[in-house]
Amino acid sequence: METLGYFPASLFPKLTFADQVGWGGSTATPRGSPSPPMGSGYFPDNIFDHAAYFKYVTYQSDSRKDIGPDKSLIRTFSDKPKCFSAEYYGDQGRDVGFSLQFGGPGGNCGD
Repeated sequence: METLGYFPASLFPKLTFADQVGWGGSTATPRGSPSPPMGSGYFPDNIFDHAAYFKYVTYQSDSRKDIGPDKSLIRTFSDKPKCFSAEYYGDQGRDVGFSLQFGGPGGNCGD
């Protein structure tokens, strides 16, 4: 497993703590234009060959311990639910750990 997305504290010298973290994606088009798909174009379906995903999601505590986000603390958000969604699955075990999927087919999302 390769760790991606690590950001050293030296990049954020004035950030002493965070009370929220986020993962996800976005698309952009001119206003009134159909949105492109996000990821492969699938809505989250817990099949990790389909929608875009993050697996082995963790954050570090003050003591530098990696912690998987508890499902009770998670909020998913989509500003265009007809076109995109996000789903957090919690700890799925050895193959993907704490994981989430996001994406969708895009289209006319109703600006």
